[in-house]
Amino acid sequence: MQDFLRAVDSQGIPFTDDLQDLKTAHGAEHWLKWINRDTGRRSDSAHGYIHSTRAVHANLHLVVNTKVKRVILEGDRAVGAITRPKPLEGLPGSQADCC
Repeated sequence: MQDFLRAVDSQGIPFTDDLQDLKTAHGAEHWLKWINRDTGRRSDSAHGYIHSTRAVHANLHLVVNTKVKRVILEGDRAVGAITRPKPLEGLPGSQADCC
């Protein structure tokens, strides 16, 4: 991995901590994956947790660029959420969202 990062650096490609931050469009990073011992396939957080959970729970909906304002409870069980859009930083017309 270090050889790869040195090679891309020598070509002017910057190293970054997070290529998926919606700001960085070009760079190299450590991409953390693990090998599933049963299948021998590489996996990441999305495949290990999100996709497998959505396959079992059809009522799970993922929404990006959104903040949860309040969780709706029925007794001690979460049954929904009230959300609001989270503006993307650095885009024209967007403001930093502090609260």
